[in-house]
Amino acid sequence: MPTRSTLGTDQSQKASQPAIRQSSSPSASGVLADWQIAALQKLTAEEPLLVTDDHAMSRRYYRTLLTQTFGMKLLETWDPNEALRLCQTERVSLVISCIVKPLTIDGLKLVTNLRADPRTRDIPLLFITGATNTREIAFQAGASAFLTKPCHPNEILQEIWLLLRGRVL
Repeated sequence: MPTRSTLGTDQSQKASQPAIRQSSSPSASGVLADWQIAALQKLTAEEPLLVTDDHAMSRRYYRTLLTQTFGMKLLETWDPNEALRLCQTERVSLVISCIVKPLTIDGLKLVTNLRADPRTRDIPLLFITGATNTREIAFQAGASAFLTKPCHPNEILQEIWLLLRGRVL
């Protein structure tokens, strides 16, 4: 079952949050402006982001970054089959996935399945992975964007903005 992240932080959560610079205008380093964050918050309130990753620590990281730090709504699942089902039944704005998964389907098969279904073919998919030599394969399979771990939190936010900006402007 997916878990839905909700807003709310306490002192222990604040201490573990990634260090992110926020400003009123974007900088050369790719930091999003407050108005961009607000636009993403508004979009994801109606159409949440979906994170699918088999590592609980990765899901917790995305939850901390995207939900607790930046107030975006997020669905989570460890199971790529569940992710596919959620994309088919829920309004999802973007999928964030790793490539290598020790389950029935991997991230490449997930994106192939998303692109093959008329209900889900237009949902952007951002791969964030530590798998080496997979960038070209990911784009051939239908990925919208690709980041290699480790990546800075600002890079993740910038990619989300680039993929969704047409829907919030």
